[in-house]
Amino acid sequence: MIDGRVDGGIDAQGQLVIVGPMAKLSATTSIRAKQLVIQGCLIGAIEATEEIYVGSRASVAGDISTPVIVIEDGARVTCAGTVGQVNERYRLGV
Repeated sequence: MIDGRVDGGIDAQGQLVIVGPMAKLSATTSIRAKQLVIQGCLIGAIEATEEIYVGSRASVAGDISTPVIVIEDGARVTCAGTVGQVNERYRLGV
């Protein structure tokens, strides 16, 4: 779990990455993971091979690549990218 300030990229392919509610990530390179749960602020390119979940208090801006994205009501998302399907429910069980 990341719950602080990070400037740079994260390469956690095959892993679950949780961006906590106090986190402020500014990705100068891509953030890559199997599953990505965002509850804080993330700016930059993100890629998840399975799913991205954006919590109701999260803020995301940047390019997104994932087969599935779940966005809770209240989340702020400004992005461009490739998404297979958009779901309104939380399915990761985190």
